[in-house]
Amino acid sequence: MNTLNVRHIKVSVKTILNFIFCSLLIFLSLINANNLLAARDYFIHTEAYNPQIQQQPWTITVNELNGAAMIPPDDACGMRFEGDWNLVWSSDDYKLIQNIATNGGADVYLPRPTCGAWNGVVVEPDGKADYAPPHDFNGRIETYSNGYWINSNGEKLIYKYQPCTPMPNCIIGSQRFVANNWSRGLNVPIQELQLTLNAIEKSRTLSIILKIAERAAATAATAEKTLIKQLTIRRGVNTGNLEKSIRQLEDTARSGVVAARTSIDLCINALHQNNRNDAYRACNSALLQVQRARFLLDTGDAWVQ
Repeated sequence: MNTLNVRHIKVSVKTILNFIFCSLLIFLSLINANNLLAARDYFIHTEAYNPQIQQQPWTITVNELNGAAMIPPDDACGMRFEGDWNLVWSSDDYKLIQNIATNGGADVYLPRPTCGAWNGVVVEPDGKADYAPPHDFNGRIETYSNGYWINSNGEKLIYKYQPCTPMPNCIIGSQRFVANNWSRGLNVPIQELQLTLNAIEKSRTLSIILKIAERAAATAATAEKTLIKQLTIRRGVNTGNLEKSIRQLEDTARSGVVAARTSIDLCINALHQNNRNDAYRACNSALLQVQRARFLLDTGDAWVQ
């Protein structure tokens, strides 16, 4: 009889433990409810204008390929997608498929007014090379992600049904919320360098390529001056034990921008000699240096939140 009671007690304890474990899982699920609810199927339409298709270019639909297009806020230039390690561009016209690898997130920019020089959809995956899908095909990018509207600097915008964790880089409308975003001045030279590389590959007119490359050089010089001023302001606030590490990141980032300017000069010199291969390598090196500088500054920015 006692043995049966002991066995009964053991079963009861096991049942209680199972109940606690299940309750904990439910609790954790509720904590993450916003993220789970935000994940959905997004379709970014990249095709050229065609009156015969339902969705026109550079629109984003949710859950249905030909559903109602989302209306971007006035200050939005694209969307940030998080949680998908592989976006897919595809075209029904020629059965083309292009996988776009990410490190778990990507910024997708639309060619909207005041949003930069892009003339088509541009994907900037985290830690991977940028990708511009061909916009002369009937195509779209598909992803299952958490989606957030972003502005031209890649900063998240907070709007209803588009939740945003308030660190490190969320903003409300055009007002800064938390982050200082010291790297935002580097976005322009990054775009100009991307345009330069595209021109070196596709343009036959050397004078046009030189004009774009020289514009990249000018924006890089301006970005360096702006960065120096921003870092002076930032260093007016001591971050305690993190200060030394953050300054190392900032110094490395600034050195990278200086090196990028040197690489751009090499690119322009190679173009003057009509050596496109050397020009491409030099400008691509400059692009990587500026992108790395932006990453380092964003890392330091996140630490001080």
